[in-house]
Amino acid sequence: MRKPDYGWVVVAAAFWVIAVTSGSFYSYGVFFKPMLVEFGWNRQLTAGVMGLACLIYIVVLPFVGHFADRQGPRLVMAVCTGLLGAGYMLGASVQSALQLYLFVGVLGGLAYPGLLPIPVAVVTRWFDRNRGFALGITLAGVGVGTLAMPPLIALLVSGYGWRPAFLILGIFVCLSCIPPCVLFMRDPEVNGNGLPEGGDKSEVDPMPMGDSGPSFSLPEAVRTRAFWLLFFLYGISITVLGMIMVHIVPHLTDTGMSATAAANVLGAIGLGSVVGRIVAGAVADRYGSRRVLAACLIVKGLVLFALPGASVFVVAYGLGVLYGVSYGGFMVIIPALTSYLFGLSAMGAIFATISIAEGIGFGLGSYLAGYIWDVTGSYQMMFRIAIALILASIALAGFLKAPRVGTFQQGGP
Repeated sequence: MRKPDYGWVVVAAAFWVIAVTSGSFYSYGVFFKPMLVEFGWNRQLTAGVMGLACLIYIVVLPFVGHFADRQGPRLVMAVCTGLLGAGYMLGASVQSALQLYLFVGVLGGLAYPGLLPIPVAVVTRWFDRNRGFALGITLAGVGVGTLAMPPLIALLVSGYGWRPAFLILGIFVCLSCIPPCVLFMRDPEVNGNGLPEGGDKSEVDPMPMGDSGPSFSLPEAVRTRAFWLLFFLYGISITVLGMIMVHIVPHLTDTGMSATAAANVLGAIGLGSVVGRIVAGAVADRYGSRRVLAACLIVKGLVLFALPGASVFVVAYGLGVLYGVSYGGFMVIIPALTSYLFGLSAMGAIFATISIAEGIGFGLGSYLAGYIWDVTGSYQMMFRIAIALILASIALAGFLKAPRVGTFQQGGP
């Protein structure tokens, strides 16, 4: 195999690790009601586990990104995978909320920084011309994992109980993900011309919003307006994601849908996101990331308007697919925008820092939706807030322009 082709090996490894670990993360809603039944907890308390995981995620994320930039991704990703698997295995023995928060919340929060931002940064470094397409395939792993794992875990829970399901999930995460992390995940080496393995110069700027300019360091990036616009746009949108991904299964079962059918609707979001991630990356390479970003946000808002009234499985499944397409495309565009706005030299640290917004948003959304249900007895207010947040994201996207090194004000035409 020629060296430039090794980038696609990295894409395949990153895809698999992201599929398994993200699929397990988004399956938490399947465990939700069985634990409520056994322990008698309220939804706010049960959803708070994801809030704690996200809080720890945002604290350790910059350090993990910085360490991976300096030492390479293999060790970081392998350790994080082991922590995640161990948390699930220990989760099978939970007897109290404190233990659940410790095993699933704390260990999960320590693990997640190395299992999405880091492989995304590694793939970004391997590609120039086809970067959007490569990122789309890589991040399609989230969709494949979300499509496959919630229904499978729902079958395990219904057949054997939630404790054996946690144990099996933890063993599977460790055995299937640690080997590809160790064997295949590495940054490209720099050749004699100063170019990375597999690197080639794009003939078309995939984000036609002005010259992306030189690479920024993390301190330079955080002094730009573009960084903070992207940070808040990402965080606001992920707040909505936290609401939907953790509470869509409880919401649908509240309407009378079976747990297995509701888990399949969650899987439909994963199915749609596979399409969205691959298509959005390829389309952004040709037409620009800002147009794709706007389209994703608009579609997401329309789906959220229709979803509260969808109690029939076929309708809910179709809306789940559409939501997945928009959400999947959005998740590809954010790292693509990061690389084109700020360059590649500190991509790991910059994207990891921007991903702090992901941790804040997902944890806040999950907790807020649980609080809303405990207070009002329904998720109607959650959907209204979600639509308002998407409108705010659209407004922020309209101001996003390329920065220049050493200035807080925007550059570009």
